[in-house]
Amino acid sequence: MYRIKISPKLDEIIQKLDKKNKKQVDIILKKAGEIAENPHRYKNLRAPLNNLKRVHIDKHFGYC
Repeated sequence: MYRIKISPKLDEIIQKLDKKNKKQVDIILKKAGEIAENPHRYKNLRAPLNNLKRVHIDKHFGYC
């Protein structure tokens, strides 16, 4: 299991989102926990970003 380090800027964004949409914040935090357990489960992006993974969050996807 890995640790997740949240930058101050990301923490600020999550706090703003928490005021607007608590459900989405819960989904993001749950997905972050899944990523911490097994980050190799997710698909790599194409070059030149192939060191990043693609993760679906709700109907959208993000990078990790």
